[in-house]
Amino acid sequence: MRHCLAAICCGLLLAGCAAPAEIPEAPPVEEAADCAPREYAAALTVPLADLEPYVPWRSMEPDTAGLDTMGEVLCDETLPGGTRVVCYWRPDHTADPEAPGDQDARYEKHWAIHQGDRLLRFAAEYSGYEGGYGVTPFSNVLDQNGFCVEAPRGAAYTAHDYYVFDETGVPRLLMGCSNDVLERDVNGDGVTELIWNYHGGQFVTCAFLRDGTVYQVEMMSLLAERLPIVGLPFGDLENWGERGLPVKILVGGWAVIDESGPETWIEGDLRLTEDALELYVPQEQVPLEAWAGELGTGRFFPAG
Repeated sequence: MRHCLAAICCGLLLAGCAAPAEIPEAPPVEEAADCAPREYAAALTVPLADLEPYVPWRSMEPDTAGLDTMGEVLCDETLPGGTRVVCYWRPDHTADPEAPGDQDARYEKHWAIHQGDRLLRFAAEYSGYEGGYGVTPFSNVLDQNGFCVEAPRGAAYTAHDYYVFDETGVPRLLMGCSNDVLERDVNGDGVTELIWNYHGGQFVTCAFLRDGTVYQVEMMSLLAERLPIVGLPFGDLENWGERGLPVKILVGGWAVIDESGPETWIEGDLRLTEDALELYVPQEQVPLEAWAGELGTGRFFPAG
């Protein structure tokens, strides 16, 4: 089951498709009846020592071009300090699709730094989208300053790509993010991390620094792989607070989605350090193994 979940998660991320409609929404957090704070205890630690450093993807090798290569402009923003960033179609993108020639012209756009009569092109886009492009500056994100470009790249995928300038003045990708990006110091190290979700909390990723090197971890899949029960975690990105990321774990995972009757959930907080993910759940739900239940029924309940 855990291998199936990982495969499904990877498929959804690569396809950029919408989340399956039948997946239930995680219920809201319910306070204890007496309104007293619940006692939380550490239930699971997932080491991150084996993470590989993040390697940014390149859509093209940066180059320079003349203004005659710029067609319709989709975005034109000037950053503090005067740097002008543009996104534009190729001039021939409206050419007859049946005509011979470069068919990529219908879908190809470029991001560039507008430098007088020259363009420093640093990224390519391939899609039919005609709007939704933007540029915003950022500071002290992953200990860097630069600008973020926003671009639609799928029905459920809006990219937020963070760029910084190298020593020669060429924009280089710092981190590629997707929907609902938060800039927040989530581990208390004084550095702003990047957190984003995909498909409504099924995939929550965090980019962070370790010894000056950028890493990223997709927390929900990693958590599901290490749970002592079969579970499908959802992260509540909007409510990430001092205790960490609120999570809901559907006990039984994908096996119970199409079953009738109420689902069983475990709620808790997921915390990120440089070295580990730590799951904290209410004291009465520890140990998590007690929730494994009767595997043969297709539905999972607390043991005992």
